[in-house]
Amino acid sequence: MYKKIFVLTEGQTETKFVEEVLKPYFFEKGKLLLPCTIVTSTDRRNGKIHKGGISNYGKIKSNLQPLLKKVQKSSDVFVTTMIDFYGLPTDTPGFNSSVLINEPYKKIENIEKEIYKDVEKIYSSESLRERLFIPYIQLHEFEALLFSDVEKIKTEYGVENYDFSELYDCVAKIKNPEFINNGAETAPSKRIIKCASSYENNKPTVGVSIAKAIGLVTLRHKCAHFHEWIEKLENL
Repeated sequence: MYKKIFVLTEGQTETKFVEEVLKPYFFEKGKLLLPCTIVTSTDRRNGKIHKGGISNYGKIKSNLQPLLKKVQKSSDVFVTTMIDFYGLPTDTPGFNSSVLINEPYKKIENIEKEIYKDVEKIYSSESLRERLFIPYIQLHEFEALLFSDVEKIKTEYGVENYDFSELYDCVAKIKNPEFINNGAETAPSKRIIKCASSYENNKPTVGVSIAKAIGLVTLRHKCAHFHEWIEKLENL
């Protein structure tokens, strides 16, 4: 009997990453990861559902609630998230207080704790135990993982005339991929797009392809917060 872990994801890239990189790994450990992309709006007139992109915390919470109901019905069901800190809605619990925290890991842990507390208010202590819901905020966004091995980014675009020297310089200077910052022009994805403009329109396919080439072992070794999340899921 497989344990089920619903992963609420921010967009297509994260969903594809969970499906193609994390799911096979956890399947061998008796856990079935089920990614669910956040639904941001529904066009009932045309019968269309729009996913990805989060304008406010309410979108996150409304998508979490039906998943957490499944937790209440089974001891083998769990819920987690994979949402970027970059572009995180400012009304997210813990966001304002995190502004006063300089250390990136403490900043993000503060937000995760406050999200848990906010969700916990809906449920009694018996129906939602801490291990059943694990909020995870990606520092600073999915593309930070790709800086674990810039050589794999270069290899992905090997036949194209792109200059990735800025990415190598970035890693040499910052060292920790998860510390690459949250600026509108300097966030991990923006740095990659600056070097390889085609990445912007192919994030889910190319980004996940690079992550697969890097491998989960290296991703965990280079990205401590990501590693801790994976470890928590392993221990469920």
